[in-house]
Amino acid sequence: RIMLKAIATLLVVVLVVNVSVAQKRADGAAAAVFVNQEGQLVLQPATDGKVLIDGSDVIQVHNQQVENLAHTESTISDMRTDIDAIESTLSSQETELADMQARASLVPQHLISLLCSFPMTQQYIQHTGPVTGLAMADNSSVLYSSSTSDSLILGWNVTSNTAASSVYSVAHATPPSSLVLSPNGSLLAVFDTSRVVNLYSVGDQSPQFKTSVTMAQDGPGLQAVAITPDNTRMFAGTTWFVAFDISVTPPVRLKFGRHPAATQITSLVARNSSRHVFSGAADGKIFLWTIDETQTLPTQGLSAGTAMTGHTGAVHSLALSNNEQYLFSAAQDTHVYMWDLGGSTPTIVKDLWQTPSNTRSMAFSLLLSRLVVTDEDNGVRVWDVAPSTSPTLINTLAIGHNITASLAISSSTSSVFAGLTNGGILQVLLLC
Repeated sequence: RIMLKAIATLLVVVLVVNVSVAQKRADGAAAAVFVNQEGQLVLQPATDGKVLIDGSDVIQVHNQQVENLAHTESTISDMRTDIDAIESTLSSQETELADMQARASLVPQHLISLLCSFPMTQQYIQHTGPVTGLAMADNSSVLYSSSTSDSLILGWNVTSNTAASSVYSVAHATPPSSLVLSPNGSLLAVFDTSRVVNLYSVGDQSPQFKTSVTMAQDGPGLQAVAITPDNTRMFAGTTWFVAFDISVTPPVRLKFGRHPAATQITSLVARNSSRHVFSGAADGKIFLWTIDETQTLPTQGLSAGTAMTGHTGAVHSLALSNNEQYLFSAAQDTHVYMWDLGGSTPTIVKDLWQTPSNTRSMAFSLLLSRLVVTDEDNGVRVWDVAPSTSPTLINTLAIGHNITASLAISSSTSSVFAGLTNGGILQVLLLC
């Protein structure tokens, strides 16, 4: 802006010098100077006629122009000196500002690291014994818990980060092994060792018993149940894999088949299509079950596919990424694998777990893009899986409580909930 002002001033000065030279006539009328066709400087009177300027007048005008020009050049030189000084000051200030910003950026990171090292936790206790199951819809404010010690199903309002209240309490007929909530949060499945699954409609009111499903096949107790996002299909596993149509009452058994190795199914996760279900088993193998409902017989139209091998311990947790291109599996063998499902054969692309401690449970939040795993040393690890091809470990927490295999995560409160052996539930705020 200073340079533009200087140039404008110079133009004004030159213009005045070249067009404002005037001469007073005897009668006081003004005359203007211009160049005629012959190249002579001519004085134009205000009224009429042209007056030729003599040589002395020309020299006087010329000298005045030279003097004005020299003065203008001196002014511009002074301005350039001032501009150089201003630019030097600005450069110094910019350097100082960049240094201040660099120092300021370190302060929040340091504080965040400090806060993450000491996680904010609170504990809710109402069960009389170890918490065997936790379930929570990703965007819900109600957490459901179960315990074999008191046969209770409790619902907790966890919208407040300072206190939770038990808003629901349902007495289950038999000690519940665990519970599962449908992805949309409207259906709660509670199962026990007698291979019975009780279904409850849940929402703003206390859970309402809907129906029960019994697995007729022989085998050990249920350890895994999954519900499709549309609430129309439920899958359960012992040493058998069974698919139910739960859109009708009473539910109808659609398909069933024995696990290829007759091994206990320990985890299940359903794809959005409702026709494909992943199962993890006690022998470490993972299968992708394909369901063809066009086959009428329950024993037909069910295929377990080829085993996905890699784990050597029981696969207790499975989770699918947002785009279902990746499968995460946690097992009791110190491994948490990330599988790429995009090719013809699922392959392990990364092992997220790099500690000698066995994993205990795993939970995944689609909305937060966070994967949480607990271990047998009562630790919690959190990964950011938003960039699915390269999950990043963002936090490692030491809980300081004896946790069970029950775990849930909530995007509405940005919290992880872990069941405790003393009957309590620990809420851990995800600050990182």
